[in-house]
Amino acid sequence: MEDCRVRVVIQEILSMLVVCLVVALPTPADTETNTSPHIIVALTGDNIILPCSLMTPTTLDIMMVEWSRSDLKDTIVHINRKGLDIEEQSPSYRGRTSMFLEELRNGNVSIKLNNVKISDAGEYTCDVPSQGSGHKSVIQLVVGAVSQPVISIVGSKDYGLVLKCDSGGWYPKPEMIWLNSDGTILPADGPTETETDSDGLYTVKGHVTVQKTDNNWFTCRVLQQKINHTMETQINVPDDSFPKSRGGLIAGVIIAVLAAVVAGCLGFYLWRKKQLTKKTADHRGETVKMLNKKVENAEEEHEKKMKETEQQLKQKYKVKEEDLEKKKKETEQQLKQKYKEKEEELEKKMTEEREKKMKETEEELEKKVKETEECEKKMKETEQQLKQKYKEKEEELEKKMKETEEREKKMKETEQQLKQKYKEKEEDLEKKKKETEKQHEQDMKDKEEQHEQDMKDKVKQHEQELDENEQKLKQQYKEKERQLKELLFKTDLKP
Repeated sequence: MEDCRVRVVIQEILSMLVVCLVVALPTPADTETNTSPHIIVALTGDNIILPCSLMTPTTLDIMMVEWSRSDLKDTIVHINRKGLDIEEQSPSYRGRTSMFLEELRNGNVSIKLNNVKISDAGEYTCDVPSQGSGHKSVIQLVVGAVSQPVISIVGSKDYGLVLKCDSGGWYPKPEMIWLNSDGTILPADGPTETETDSDGLYTVKGHVTVQKTDNNWFTCRVLQQKINHTMETQINVPDDSFPKSRGGLIAGVIIAVLAAVVAGCLGFYLWRKKQLTKKTADHRGETVKMLNKKVENAEEEHEKKMKETEQQLKQKYKVKEEDLEKKKKETEQQLKQKYKEKEEELEKKMTEEREKKMKETEEELEKKVKETEECEKKMKETEQQLKQKYKEKEEELEKKMKETEEREKKMKETEQQLKQKYKEKEEDLEKKKKETEKQHEQDMKDKEEQHEQDMKDKVKQHEQELDENEQKLKQQYKEKERQLKELLFKTDLKP
């Protein structure tokens, strides 16, 4: 946006310079028809000048200037007859064209076109019939439209983040590329999506999966080579935004539980085996077989539970992730809010699910441990240890969540500061633009006053010269009259 404001100010200054210089510079209309059109590039919303001037200015009484486009149904863009603008013109240009009426006498027949549109692109012909059929100028106007890309984080993929870049309001059709901090082009996740709205403007969308780097700076660049214009946006992704393996934490807890169960059962088995050595071989064999079978069943059942729990957590996390991605597409503001809410909801559900699964596991363990008093005692100790570890892990996760919230708060504060700075810069540019326009108007007024003063001085000087000539003529007349009287006097004196 700031680049666009600067470009508008530069365009206005260049327009003023063109008004001042176009009379002095010859155009194709000065001598003959120009078969190679002069190309002018403009962006939508610009105010531009299509230059055209005459080498030999003509009087306004016989002057007629006609600007036209042959590719339109109503070909007339602007007509001026005898220094007056005629309302006969194409409806699409009504109220947007004007000529420099004070410069017509000097041969400046340029036209100013305000608020350029995509439909304004084409060939414009400047024709002055009073100068002859060969005095025409052709201008090729190329119109483009650009906008600032917007980058957002839409989700995770494997151990990377998926970034999305949107940029609408382009013309002609642009290209999109992704870059890292070194300027290396990154491979996109599929081809760039392109859409066209009712005004013929293009919207491009692209995705890329990025991995954690040294600085995590990434750039989305949208470029249009025909109008030689590029817009880009950078994003810095915090390290904490990249996904971490939550399955590892869950698997670690489950494995610890299984290890404790196996250790307890194995201890009980060894103790029981030692006690049973005093009994008969048949009784010992049956007891060992029964215990081995129970241990195997317990291991198989807990392994099955672990796999089912992991699959359910992955499936629920995947569903929530897809749901979160759909909701983020509504608006960027809703994206941030919904992302935060879904994150909290997902974390809460995962915590509840873990607690539920832990309770179920504890109940099953208690049933198994009740078979013997020794096994029950050891299982209670294991349960206390697991609760302590779980509490520590829960506190650690809660601490990380608080750190994440603090970072998001800092990011919002930084965003507000950037918006405020941008607003101040925009107001400063607007103020400078108004000062420039005011200075230009003052300069033009000073020039008109100077010209008027010069004309008054010339008239006054001419009047003084006439007075002097009149005095000289009177003096000469008096001298001749005196000489005539002397001659008559001498003639009277002769005999």
